[in-house]
Amino acid sequence: MMWHWHHHRNENEPLKIRLQPTLLDKILLERLYNIKLAKEEQGDYLTLCGLKFEYGLLQKSLDFLSIKLDVLTMLTHHFRLFQFCSHPALDGCRFVRPEEWIFEEDE
Repeated sequence: MMWHWHHHRNENEPLKIRLQPTLLDKILLERLYNIKLAKEEQGDYLTLCGLKFEYGLLQKSLDFLSIKLDVLTMLTHHFRLFQFCSHPALDGCRFVRPEEWIFEEDE
């Protein structure tokens, strides 16, 4: 995942800049920085500035204690990133429901 700038502003509030995660897009990366990725970087894997990406997702090693096991929801945006990345390891995986999908009675 990469971080993408999003600007949200209400007339009465000062400008707030919020970072929003997004999948790494190799074509956009080449166009933005006027570069050509090496042949071995043109598949579903990419190493960029020491960071490894698989199917647009940043590959990270996490300590088991840093992973929360009792998560009941996730942001819809994050849910969709996992859906859109098409990583074969995620085929058939079950995800928690997006937090916006929690409805109160009579909604």
